[in-house]
Amino acid sequence: MLGADPSSAYTRSAAAAATAFEAPGALEAPCAVSYGPVPGSIYAGHRTVDVFVHGWDLAKATGQNTTLNPELVDACLAIVEPQLDILQASGQFGTPASSTPGDSPQVRLLHQLGRQD
Repeated sequence: MLGADPSSAYTRSAAAAATAFEAPGALEAPCAVSYGPVPGSIYAGHRTVDVFVHGWDLAKATGQNTTLNPELVDACLAIVEPQLDILQASGQFGTPASSTPGDSPQVRLLHQLGRQD
């Protein structure tokens, strides 16, 4: 699917997504997704979390630094936490890992989405 130039394929995909989300009325329009129809604004948030956390997945899998930008972690937590039941019911995430009160926001986010830090 990515062809010979994965970087360019990603750039084209990101540009297409940005164009779709920036279209007039896109954030209010219903989006048909595997977990039911949701407003475009909700789906845009889910896409943001998806790309952000998959960046962590890639860093982890390739032995790179897995420290995430704290401001983006907070933004993703603001998306995930109120919708955690819906996201987990989608079947797209692993079993949430236990967190402790002293865990960092990054660890909380990753654990809520079924990742082990």
